[in-house]
Amino acid sequence: MSTLTYNKTEAVRLKLDIPEETRAYLSRVYNFMRDGMTIMDNLFRSGRISKYGGYNFYFNDFTPSLYGTDKQIEKGRLSDGEMRKMPEFSKIIREHWGEDHQQTHISGAITKMGEMEKAYIERNTDDKTKEINWPNQAIQIREKSIQNKSKIFSFDKSGEAYIAAFDNKKQRLKYRLGVVEDYYDNFNLLPTNKKGIAQPTGGILSTKKNELILTKKRVLEIPKADLWLGTDFNKSHLNWLVFSRETKYGKIISKLMLSELKRVEDEMRLIQKEASDFEKYSSKERRGLRKKQDKAHEQQARIIRELVDEILQDFYDKNGAFGLGIDSVHTGQKHGSFGQDKLQKEMAFWMTRKGLPFYHVATPYTSRRCPECGTVCTYGTVKKNNDAHLKARGEDNFYRCHNKECKVSTEEGKIHGDLLGAINNEVFSKWLQDDNFEMTNTVDNQYDISQWSFIKNKGIAGKCFPAKF
Repeated sequence: MSTLTYNKTEAVRLKLDIPEETRAYLSRVYNFMRDGMTIMDNLFRSGRISKYGGYNFYFNDFTPSLYGTDKQIEKGRLSDGEMRKMPEFSKIIREHWGEDHQQTHISGAITKMGEMEKAYIERNTDDKTKEINWPNQAIQIREKSIQNKSKIFSFDKSGEAYIAAFDNKKQRLKYRLGVVEDYYDNFNLLPTNKKGIAQPTGGILSTKKNELILTKKRVLEIPKADLWLGTDFNKSHLNWLVFSRETKYGKIISKLMLSELKRVEDEMRLIQKEASDFEKYSSKERRGLRKKQDKAHEQQARIIRELVDEILQDFYDKNGAFGLGIDSVHTGQKHGSFGQDKLQKEMAFWMTRKGLPFYHVATPYTSRRCPECGTVCTYGTVKKNNDAHLKARGEDNFYRCHNKECKVSTEEGKIHGDLLGAINNEVFSKWLQDDNFEMTNTVDNQYDISQWSFIKNKGIAGKCFPAKF
């Protein structure tokens, strides 16, 4: 088999010229959401709802004749569908949509309200006291975007998009969105049936930018590569980005070499520090801080995009087609301004654009495993920080294999400690390709687990890993 299966998730982005009739309908949706958020806020603020999760609302009080089934009452929870039966919500549903409303879409809107209230509470809860800094009024619904748990968008063969109406039980009523441009020229990913209407799908409608954004999957065949390049990402400025082979900027790239990136990230940390005491700011000041944060992140993304393009294009020009093992370290912006999440994204995007193979590689013991014989250092851990991988290296930061029969155990064969992870990721990627492991550009836990299982089973079988995980 000379190709790999690539399950690619693509964005479909459509520019809209929304008709006046549709805008009038969307205004009704926003008004319904505003009334609903007032009810939702009162339920949380009064303590009647204790929490929300998994499309369920957990109540501290119940009236069996009004809400839910006996099983739900016993567990103290209501689904988003059962929430529609509450007198408060039932009243505004009739006011806005009458009796002939689409229950699924209404339930989806109630889910969105719950998610917004939950997000607000998480942002405004004191970590120490666990007290919530409630606003003076319910969360404001601004006319910016619509996203619904329910599948409310559909399409036809002519390239038009529609939003399903809340006020039609049989879902026959739809409002035209007025597609004027297909940004990525991939509207054909939205399948249509015999009648020319696609299966309903979810997505985000931005009424501020006049855009509709959806995601769809398609399967591609990518040629296999003989040459692979591994990567390793680190928090440290000194070895922030490491490659297993020589690149335009060498194997180990320090952020100190990248003055513009360093400046932007220093600015990001200052903004982050300023924003840490969020509750002392007004809503207007918070929006200002968020805009500053967004601008800094956009600058960081641009710099990283240009850096990735420069390095990978140069490597491609000198070596021809290659595969890339992308470090799947799970430290990103939520843990600091290190940029690993953007490196992962931009590298995957570059490889996809070129039609080259890549893997987001599971990384079991990459900083402790010998890439020559597979031995994993199982020495006792360093007491400070309990850092096992440091113990696997000498004081000179070089890795020497603990299998004395391996050439990496010698002074001539030792490997720089910072290169070890990148070299192992190159090895793991080649294994995955040779076993026809499918590629994907969206990594979830199940994909990580299946990769780990493959790599560890390969080693336990004795082919590559003498040491047991």
